[in-house]
Amino acid sequence: MKSMPWCAAVALVAALACSGEPPEAAPDTGAPDTPARTATPVDPADTASWSIGITSAPSTATAPPLPVLTALRAGTHPDYERVTFEIAGAPEGDGAADVPAGRPGYKLEYVDRPLIACGSGDQIFPVGDGWLEIRLEPAAAHTEEGQPTLGPREVEVGGPLLQRIYRTCDFEGIVTHVLALGSPNEYRVFTLASPLRIVVDVRR
Repeated sequence: MKSMPWCAAVALVAALACSGEPPEAAPDTGAPDTPARTATPVDPADTASWSIGITSAPSTATAPPLPVLTALRAGTHPDYERVTFEIAGAPEGDGAADVPAGRPGYKLEYVDRPLIACGSGDQIFPVGDGWLEIRLEPAAAHTEEGQPTLGPREVEVGGPLLQRIYRTCDFEGIVTHVLALGSPNEYRVFTLASPLRIVVDVRR
């Protein structure tokens, strides 16, 4: 068999290139596209243990600056009452938050009354029949100029379980609140991010 002259081969390649025919597609293997698997996020509340005793965790803060409590919220859910402490970095004079300084350590336990206000030593006789104390350290509930960042020291909630919240201390890097409850029920504590929060749930 005679070989094709090289000039004829060049002409044939050029003709195919100009024919407008699309290039041959890669063979279809029939395998469907597999979507990337994403891990299901874990709800921190689901991993927190319910307790009636003492619960504590060490601080992750690198003071100074002190972590500052910027909001205190209480909410009602079908099976529990929730109290949330929102935390930011140390506010400057104009009230703007600095870089978050980490999470204060916490210790939770049921205490007896009367409660003692730190600094003044005044006695507080809370309502209810169960008093859950939440101690945060290092932390502050005021600016460097001494302006409070959480509002009044006593908050009326008025629920059958969570009745009032007392702030008994905001002094020398310690902030303490007491939840006045209708009864000393089980509770759990966990943290949430963006913004940083410490959450306390009390079972109904």
